Amino acid sequence: MYVIAKYIAVIACNKKASRKILVNCMVELEGGVIKKIEQYCGYRVENNGIILTFKNKEKKIKNEQLIPSFFADLSFEEKTYYLENSLLAPGLINAHTHSFETLFQGAFCFDSYRDKPVKNNNMLDWLLNYKRGLLPLVVYGANRRTQINELIQDDLWRLAYRKSVYEQIKSGITYFRDQLWNFGGILEETLNENGDLDIEHIIAIDCSPSVENTFLKATNIIESKSTKNIVYEVAGTDNDLIKCLDRIVDISKNYNIGIHLHCCETKNQRKVYMNGNAIKFLYQKKVLGVKTSLAHCVHIDSSEYSILKDTGTKVVVNNRSNGYLGSGKCNMIEMMNEGIQCCYGTDGAASIGINMLSGLRETIILERIFHSNPSIMDAYDALYLATFGAAKCLGMEKIMGSIEEGKKANFFITLLQQPVYDPINTLIFSTSEEDIVSVCINGNERKVGKEIVGIDEMDINNKILKVCNYYKEMCGV
Repeated sequence: MYVIAKYIAVIACNKKASRKILVNCMVELEGGVIKKIEQYCGYRVENNGIILTFKNKEKKIKNEQLIPSFFADLSFEEKTYYLENSLLAPGLINAHTHSFETLFQGAFCFDSYRDKPVKNNNMLDWLLNYKRGLLPLVVYGANRRTQINELIQDDLWRLAYRKSVYEQIKSGITYFRDQLWNFGGILEETLNENGDLDIEHIIAIDCSPSVENTFLKATNIIESKSTKNIVYEVAGTDNDLIKCLDRIVDISKNYNIGIHLHCCETKNQRKVYMNGNAIKFLYQKKVLGVKTSLAHCVHIDSSEYSILKDTGTKVVVNNRSNGYLGSGKCNMIEMMNEGIQCCYGTDGAASIGINMLSGLRETIILERIFHSNPSIMDAYDALYLATFGAAKCLGMEKIMGSIEEGKKANFFITLLQQPVYDPINTLIFSTSEEDIVSVCINGNERKVGKEIVGIDEMDINNKILKVCNYYKEMCGV
């Protein structure tokens, strides 16, 4: 198969690395990887394909060999427009999300302590306290988790997971880390659903000490290796970490897997650590290292940055979610200037949709406002956070995160909106997910036009409508 594009963002890096953009390129795919990238001098559109002109040769590519697959159905004018306005970019990597929360995007409004609902928010109050609550996504206390454990409906988890995968592919995400709580059959149902959807990602198994046999279940799932598309990590959340850090570290060492933790998302969560010195505490517990990533890091002190740098610990920034919850802002620019590897994640329901392009755009604006400096961060810096930067945080920069020969054929194609003076600037500031015309994972086209292969959008939305109406009725909303 072949991809032809006007622009290729080879690798979207920050100011410390290359910002290479290729123009007029043919990309050859084979066996799910990028086999060859070659620039052409000109092209001729024919009814059954395209003839590309290179320096010393011509090459004809038939319509059925081309991605996007709908190319053959375009008119001559539409084909020409595509060839002059298309951008091929590395697939986005969502380094922190919770797929099961997608059923409740926009439903919550927390105060800065997160486990306490804002006054008069009837829906959240009901979700936190109503005995027939079905989802534990807002149940942060150990006792409430235990109470709700037996009330989870597995079909809702499948629906939430399918909705999450649909939204992520739709917005150009080709790989993601999904942090899941380890109870109620959530993991097992996710694995079953993954088998149908065939998408690669990391499952970070959250080991809550409040759940019976949680570590036994985690190790059994890791040992089973039941799904080839999944890489496992062991995870934890601030409120429970003190009780289970030693076990988490043991699992990481015994199975040679990464550690992914929520860390200081709110001021209140910082208090669970020794004298509030979260990073120092994690260092003493031997949690930090090159295979460890920390989500949020909103309320850590700058004096702790050197520990993160020296240990090679990564940080996942979740600006949209933190802003929506009023948690605060991660000092990402300062961390990166100190040499800490950072990347971007959407988080869960508080992200109000898993759209990384708009999230990256908001991150640029936030940093420019915060620092009163329009040059503090640009479109290239932002795209780096969700491509090569994210791949480095996951330890996968050798196989994904950039458009290079020998790497996975994970990418998306978008039609840029004119005028285009800089393709990456246009991508971040002027492009919506509706402009993404193709998404490929391991060389397989998963988004074709507006359709996601293997997922019925109407069926998902009709089912979610019923769930939403049920909750609103129970809440009296």
